[in-house]
Amino acid sequence: MRNYCLILFVVVILSGCWDIKEVEQQLYIHALAVDYKDGKYLLYGQVIDFNSLAKQEGAASRQPQTIATVKGTGETINDAAFDLYTTAQQRYAWEHITAIVYTQNLLKSGKIIHVNDFLKRYYQIRNILWTFGTKDPVEEVFAAKPILNITVLYSQLSNPDDIYKQSSSIKPIQLFELDRKLSEPAFTTHIPYLSVAKKTWEENRKEHHVVYISGSGFLNGKKYVGLLSRDDLLGDRWMTRKINRTKLSIKEDNKTIVVGPTINIKSKITPVMLNNKVKFTIDVKADFKTTEILKPKTHKELKELAENAIRKQIEETYKKGLNNQIDIYELSDVLYKQKNKEWNKIARNGVIPLEPDTINKINVNVTVLNTEQLKNK
Repeated sequence: MRNYCLILFVVVILSGCWDIKEVEQQLYIHALAVDYKDGKYLLYGQVIDFNSLAKQEGAASRQPQTIATVKGTGETINDAAFDLYTTAQQRYAWEHITAIVYTQNLLKSGKIIHVNDFLKRYYQIRNILWTFGTKDPVEEVFAAKPILNITVLYSQLSNPDDIYKQSSSIKPIQLFELDRKLSEPAFTTHIPYLSVAKKTWEENRKEHHVVYISGSGFLNGKKYVGLLSRDDLLGDRWMTRKINRTKLSIKEDNKTIVVGPTINIKSKITPVMLNNKVKFTIDVKADFKTTEILKPKTHKELKELAENAIRKQIEETYKKGLNNQIDIYELSDVLYKQKNKEWNKIARNGVIPLEPDTINKINVNVTVLNTEQLKNK
């Protein structure tokens, strides 16, 4: 009787584990992409091999990682999702998705709200996904992977924040933050754009494709308003909150004379009323570390050059946005929150009219560090 009870107890304990799936018995979707063409949604899933990932965690050499892409289509995003199951050979695991990529067609269609609503309704999909746009074919974006057989879990697709902390340029954005910004009545939302770099890396003397953030797309509400490249957005980094460190190159006569990282960047935008018109004053503070000086300059000259360089980049990026009808510095949102009555009087479709002189003044205060080498010279 005693043995019978013991056996029964073990059976009861073990019965709860019978439906557990082994790693190799499921397909793991690592990233999603959504396109919209001819009235239909195209949903792409990037599927990775977790078996090879487990081998990479040990001391042995990294094993090549296989990446597969599956595509589903449908008149609704749910139809497209269910179409993924049609040719599946194993059960899909949705819990490990780290990124969502919107094609430019999808962003221009205004369907991003429907896509995000779909994502929020699936409890397996978390709201901390990294979000991107792209002009490149989704198949190329999903096929690109890091060098040296490094897992795609550490690529800019699934871990953009890591490289942003080392060299801050275009701030990555997560799904919950994107949803919040899309719901703001006066906000211009930035979405980082992914591109495939085909000429930068070689591996074993062969061209190796990797993804990188090449620019940003912009939305007012759900309306797509334009795209700016990384070079067009040099001024935006001085206005971005929680920026870690970014490079500043100072030129004279079109030649670089000083280079170094800039840290402790803080910015503030203040709306003011001048002659019954809304103007904005921008204040920027930063610390500049001079790590390379190619032409001797005094401390005062370096400070002035750095401040002029930052001010010029802010002005040029504003002009790029103005030419493309983009409120690059979210001035409408600043006015909405600080002077709501004035915003209600002049805003049209959530955006205030912007002119070349809407930014009235740009004050830049740079503290130059690491100048002992100037004294030695």
